[in-house]
Amino acid sequence: MRTQNESDQEKGINHEEPREHAGFEMAAEPDKTCCLCSPRFHVLAQCIVILIMSLIYSIIGYKDLLIWSAVGLFMIILVIAIPKFFANFYSFAIQFLFWIAFCLYTLTYLIMIVVMKIKSDKESENRTKGDKGGAAVSAFIINFIFIPFIAIYSIILLFSMLATFLVFRMTLFAYKNR
Repeated sequence: MRTQNESDQEKGINHEEPREHAGFEMAAEPDKTCCLCSPRFHVLAQCIVILIMSLIYSIIGYKDLLIWSAVGLFMIILVIAIPKFFANFYSFAIQFLFWIAFCLYTLTYLIMIVVMKIKSDKESENRTKGDKGGAAVSAFIINFIFIPFIAIYSIILLFSMLATFLVFRMTLFAYKNR
């Protein structure tokens, strides 16, 4: 027994109305305008902010984030500059995996810095219980070293998580329309 839809499909008649989307659509077209520009340009702006923060961090002497941010910026520039070859599902999937790895790396490093700060705070308290001046100097040095690291890594983690979300939306759109 055939249903009405099967017989209509064989005849080429389509009585169904297009479905309306309710609420937020997770898949985002890379060229669709959202907050004044497309998600590709949002990711580009976040990559530039991450690169600037990495440059500030590399002035101190740590260049590990600089390489990650340069690769991320290069990948999104390829998508924007040559969309014919790089605005496809596979490219977005590679970018999505890269941003997940970058978020995990940043989160791991941030946790390590916070644990080192807690340990150094405890050591400075135990070392200088009777010496008030030494405790103040060591606390100032610890805060001068660790607080900028924690702030930089927190900002980079926030922007990389947002970039991961936007790249996920573009990957989902490319997957649905491949």
